[in-house]
Amino acid sequence: MESDKVNIHIAIDFNLIPYYGEPSPLEAPYIYRSQAKSGTCSFYAYATVYVIKKNKRVTLAIKAVQQQNTLVAIITYLLALIEPLKLKIERL
Repeated sequence: MESDKVNIHIAIDFNLIPYYGEPSPLEAPYIYRSQAKSGTCSFYAYATVYVIKKNKRVTLAIKAVQQQNTLVAIITYLLALIEPLKLKIERL
């Protein structure tokens, strides 16, 4: 039912946390290489989707990002995670 949906603004952010050292085999798939920042080119990366309401934001979903993930794949994954919330996305 479309009428059950709530109009909402959401945003998606891509975040990098500096990583220093040599990753273990378990960590290696989650080390994202990017432009140098904070003395390193290696980062843990994650993407978040959040709702914006009355100048406040609430995180709805989070995804660890691997180097091989495309931006389209990340956005698709996050939007699929929040689909059960039946939000009518007015602006992304």
